[in-house]
Order: sequence, then structure tokens, then C-alpha cells
Amino acid sequence: MASMDELMIINEQYQLSKVMAMNDRIMGARGRHLVLSREDAQIIIQEKRKTLKELKLVELGESILPRLHYEFFDCGYIQQSDYKDAMIRLQELFFTYREELRTYVTDDEMLNFMREQFDEGCKGDFDLLEGRLQDLAQAIRNGYRGYHNSEGKGIWKEVEEYIGI
Repeated sequence: MASMDELMIINEQYQLSKVMAMNDRIMGARGRHLVLSREDAQIIIQEKRKTLKELKLVELGESILPRLHYEFFDCGYIQQSDYKDAMIRLQELFFTYREELRTYVTDDEMLNFMREQFDEGCKGDFDLLEGRLQDLAQAIRNGYRGYHNSEGKGIWKEVEEYIGI
């Protein structure tokens, strides 16, 4: 029987293969492409492990990393040279606020909100994105549910109104 360490290594190798497959899919798309090297993907996976440990979480099922990569691969506010660090920060934000909102928001709603806000409202500012995620969390804790009808898109004005910004 495999040890926990062996299972973790196997899981991380699987995650790495998924990220590399996402790179292939991204390269088939038109326009600007941010891709992850094998080494960068390994570092991001290691950082995810640290983040999950700090938050006392376990990621079940498919890793969010390939989806996060796909969501941001064409972002004009991130340079290729900064992409690894950007993915680490986005991953941290995703897990922090996904955990807080786990019973309310789906992964897709969270990813849609993050991408839209990062591009349109935050103009690539990670601290501002974190503030918007905090505001979303506050609105949801106070009863806001408008994100369900929109899959997390186009809701910022409603969130602002809901919490009185």
C-alpha cells in the first residue's frame, strides 16, 4: 500500500500533467498566450500545498490550477515573466475566499468573478481584487444571492449597493 507521501507525489504529478495539457489547449487559441513552464507549474503546485496547509484545507477532486490557468491565460494585466507569481497569488485568493464562501459560491462563479474584477474593476491590482473578494464575501454573508443568476459575472454594482459602498 502506498504511503501518504507517495500518494501526494502521484497526485502532484497528475496535476502537473493536467497543467501541461492545458498549455497545449491554450496554444491552440488565438491571440496572446501566457503559459506555464513545467518548473513554474511545479512551484505553483508546491505553493498550493503550503496554502492549503495554512488554511487547513484539502482539495478534493480535480485541481483548480488548470482552470485558473485557463481563466487567466489571456489576461492583459499579467506579463509572461510575472505569470508564475500571479498564479500563486490568484490561487491563494481563490482558496481563501472559496473556503469562506464554500456553501454559497461554485468554483465557476468564483473564477468568473475573479477574472472579471481583475480585468475590469481592479486593472490587474491583486490587493484591490482581494478587497473586492472581501466585499463579495461580506455581501453574501449578509444575504446577497444575485451571483447565482449571473454565474458571478456583472455583479459588482449590486455587491456595492448591497453593502453600501
